[in-house]
Amino acid sequence: EGAGEALDALFEFNPFDDEIFLKNLRRRRTEYLRQPRSWSAATAVAEVIEKRGLPEKALEFLADAAVRGPRNPMFESIRANLLKEAGRFSEAEAAFERMRLSGGADATYLNNHAWFYCTAFRKPWLDPRKALGMVRRAVALQPRSTYFTDTLGWALHGAGEHPEAARQLRRALDLLEPGDRRQRAWERTRLARPLFAAGRKDEALREIETARRDAPGDAGVLFETAEC
Repeated sequence: EGAGEALDALFEFNPFDDEIFLKNLRRRRTEYLRQPRSWSAATAVAEVIEKRGLPEKALEFLADAAVRGPRNPMFESIRANLLKEAGRFSEAEAAFERMRLSGGADATYLNNHAWFYCTAFRKPWLDPRKALGMVRRAVALQPRSTYFTDTLGWALHGAGEHPEAARQLRRALDLLEPGDRRQRAWERTRLARPLFAAGRKDEALREIETARRDAPGDAGVLFETAEC
């Protein structure tokens, strides 16, 4: 178990290292083949493939897993996120709608659908104002969720409400465990964006410098820093 966790951490650090990717994929596929009706095992394989930057391949695997095992309520949620990553926005929106109609509109659904409206990057799906209405309901249901608070901050940033976005992203940072240096570093790079947009450049640069110091060489942090 410890070796598996270490491999997961290495893969999170650099998902584009061929050797690490193949080792992690083989490990997750072996776990899935041992329990092919396990939805969590199937999801773990799909996540490894998607993080490698292959959302279409992840979708193919997920479709095959759905045939092999029992239908899981999370199927449409996972599929919707993969469709979004693949740029298939209308199909992703349809998957979210199926979730809503089937009674799956819980806090996680609200957050994930809001995130879709924040990051689809193409009209008419890019709609941070619509995202705000959804994610505020999610945060009201689970006010101490880092992920939901982060989405709220990102929606506010996309809607041009940069000072409030910075406040919410700072709150998301504060909700993280102090020892989770990598996740905190990633959150700091996100906080830097509305700080820059609000004209608070010195604060933004301090967040970026802290993030790079806390997670040196981390691919996700470097990407977010470059985006800033």
